[in-house]
Amino acid sequence: MLQIVTRPVGEVIIGRAEVAAAAAPDWRLIVVDGLDLIEFDGPGALNRAEPIAYWIPPL
Repeated sequence: MLQIVTRPVGEVIIGRAEVAAAAAPDWRLIVVDGLDLIEFDGPGALNRAEPIAYWIPPL
């Protein structure tokens, strides 16, 4: 069974849990662009990713 995450085209944001899940061989990210579907596997998605936020936990 594939684990599929869908996002509209444009800036795609995935959370910490999705980044961790992307290590699974059956994880896919599907970006919907009009009638086109753009598919990334976990390594492909993470190779294109840029960190945009850092969480600082309370003391």
